[in-house]
Amino acid sequence: MPTLTIHLFGNLHVTRNDSEPVPLKPAARSMLAFLLLYQYQHPRTAGPRRDLLASQFWANHDERAARRCLSTTLWRLRRSLETGGLSGDDYIVTNNDEVAFNFSSDHWLDIAAFEQKVDQGMAGSVKNMTRRDAELLEEAQALYAGDLFEDCYDDWIFHHRERLHLKYLSCLGRLMHYYDIHGDFEKCLQYGRKILSLDPLREQVHRYMMRLYMRNGQQSLAVQQYHTCYNALKSELGIEPMAETQNLYRKITAGPALGSAARQKRPNQLHQALLQLQEAMQALSVAQKQVEEAREMVVYLTNEIESASL
Repeated sequence: MPTLTIHLFGNLHVTRNDSEPVPLKPAARSMLAFLLLYQYQHPRTAGPRRDLLASQFWANHDERAARRCLSTTLWRLRRSLETGGLSGDDYIVTNNDEVAFNFSSDHWLDIAAFEQKVDQGMAGSVKNMTRRDAELLEEAQALYAGDLFEDCYDDWIFHHRERLHLKYLSCLGRLMHYYDIHGDFEKCLQYGRKILSLDPLREQVHRYMMRLYMRNGQQSLAVQQYHTCYNALKSELGIEPMAETQNLYRKITAGPALGSAARQKRPNQLHQALLQLQEAMQALSVAQKQVEEAREMVVYLTNEIESASL
C-alpha cells in the first residue's frame, strides 16, 4: 500500500497508509491540487515558480505579503504530509525558485490511475476491444467519484476539470459501444443513461438509446427517450431536436400502424392455437381410453392364467 493516497475526483482528500486522513487547510488543499495538475500541463518542467504561485493564490496581496503567505502554506502542507517515516520534503520539493510535487515519492493518485486505464482501454478501435480493455475502462469509470476537486472554484481548475470530464464521457461512450457490439443491451443502456445524467444535451446518445429500445421491442421507451431529449433541448437551449432525431421519432411512432395490423392477426392466430389445443386434448382422451382398455385386458388375461393353473 502506498504511503499516501490522493483523491482529486469529487472532494479532494488524502489518506495515509494506515487509512488515517491527512488534515489539510483550504489553502494547502488548493496548493497541493495546483502542484499536481500543473505538472500534467507542463510535464517537462520541475514545477511552477514561486512568483507564479504567489500571484495565483494571493493576487490581492503585495508581493512581499504574497511570498510570506506562500511560504506559510508550503510549510503547513509539508507538515501535514509527513507520514510513514517520511518528511514533507519528500513530497514537496524545491529546485532553485520552483516548487513541485515529487512524483517519484511513494503515493497513489486517482487521476493518474484513471488516465492510464482510459488510455490503455481505448488504445485500439472499439471493434478490436478485448474483455480486458473493457475491464480497464470499467475500473477507470469507477475511479471518477465526481468532477475534479468539486469544491474549488478558482479559474485555474476549470480547464483541467473539463479535460478530465470529457475523457470520462469518452470512456462511458466507448463502454456503451462495446456492450452494444457484444449484445449486452442492459449495460449499454446503463452507460447511455450515465452519459445523459452528466450531459443531457448529447442528442446522438438519445438517438442511440432510441434505436436500442426499438431493437429490444420497447417502442414506448424509445418514444419516451425522444421526449426526454426534446424537453432537455427545449428547456436548456430553446431549440428542438435535429432533423435526424425527429425523423427517427417519426419512424418509431409509425410503428403502431404496423403494430395494429399485427394485432389484427392475433385473433386468427389465437383461434388456430385453440383448435390445435382442442385436437391435442381429443387425441389425449383417445390415448387415455386406449390405455384404460389395455390395462383391463391385462387384468383379465392375468386372472384367466391364474384360474387355468388351478
